[in-house]
Amino acid sequence: MKHIKKDIKNEPSTLTKFRNTTPNASYAGYVDKNAMGEKPLKTALLKEQGYLCAYCMGPISLDINENGKPNVEVEHFISQELKPQVALNYTNLLGVCNGRSLTHPHKAETHHCDKTKEPEGKMNGKVKLKKLDPRNAVCETLIAYTPNGEIESAHNDIDVEYDLNKVLNLNNQALIVARRVVLDNAKKKLTLERPDKQWNRAFLEKHLQEWQTPTDGRYRRYCMIAVWFFKTLMNKPQYNQ
Repeated sequence: MKHIKKDIKNEPSTLTKFRNTTPNASYAGYVDKNAMGEKPLKTALLKEQGYLCAYCMGPISLDINENGKPNVEVEHFISQELKPQVALNYTNLLGVCNGRSLTHPHKAETHHCDKTKEPEGKMNGKVKLKKLDPRNAVCETLIAYTPNGEIESAHNDIDVEYDLNKVLNLNNQALIVARRVVLDNAKKKLTLERPDKQWNRAFLEKHLQEWQTPTDGRYRRYCMIAVWFFKTLMNKPQYNQ
């Protein structure tokens, strides 16, 4: 999970106008489309998040998938069922992926992010995340990874583990494999550049910066596992020079 800096200035005028001028306005009545046929809300969320899903950090975009839908959906961090009065608040809205619900519709156990269907899953509108909130910078300090690609609590916090595994299902096998591929590639690049493993702090910081910096407004998919890896190395005495 990566911190998302929510900024009310990014709210599209279509959402502002709908919320302020529509009697008994609800999110169901909002149409994400302007006079030019664009999708201003989804576009704003994509740019704000660097084209990464708010929860799993997989790639999201306006590209149309094989199901005829864009590869991004709008998620209410606090569900409409729990708090309908913030359903149209821009700061409560996040861009998320399809959570494998379109590619594997009959395999609910693999669905993730806001598509988890178990009683404790995010799709149950009465379930809240206990600790993790991508809108809060502290979320990045609560999470760690394993060399195998698993995501876990950085401090053995049972509430964080609950959020990761029960509410969001971020340790399903597909996501573990995807993160492991990213981590392996990050490691491979280090070895290719310096096979002798003379990786001093400046060298690691250069690579860390590459993973923390978007290219054309886009972050690399699952970038935070690589960020965790480089920061972990930099904390080791042999590399902290």
